[in-house]
Amino acid sequence: HQSAGGWRQVGVIRAQCFERGSSGAPGSPLPSEGFIFVHWPALAGPQITKERVSVGLLEGVVQRIEVLTSGEPVQELAMEQLLAKFGRPSSSRAVPMQNSLGARYDALNANWDLSDGVTVQFIGIGGIVDRGSLVLATKAGREAHEVRVRKALPARPGM
Repeated sequence: HQSAGGWRQVGVIRAQCFERGSSGAPGSPLPSEGFIFVHWPALAGPQITKERVSVGLLEGVVQRIEVLTSGEPVQELAMEQLLAKFGRPSSSRAVPMQNSLGARYDALNANWDLSDGVTVQFIGIGGIVDRGSLVLATKAGREAHEVRVRKALPARPGM
């Protein structure tokens, strides 16, 4: 629910429902193209993250959802939930990792290829131990994200 300026009252806490990642003034309709960030009040979101969720839109339809997870502490819970929801992954592997202090971890990574070109990609531990990611995307959502990433990266000679 959005009220003026994208804020709503949740108990005694003011919480922003969403933030525009694309152009658009507060209070205007959601963009039909681009992305928004969805927020929830502290302690009210999914167990696997305390972060916002990035939602990619094309022609007003959700095409990509990206969740930054809390990494190693929640990767087994996230994997259990993904297995319950999507079944056996198309591919999976445990990737050995080590932090700068020498602690070793296995990052659980998995991919699901669903119907109609939808994919689910789970990376239990990303570059740091308390970060991972979960991306659900259609083919159009993956392509639009790749274009956005290419535009954001500086041009390299010979590429």
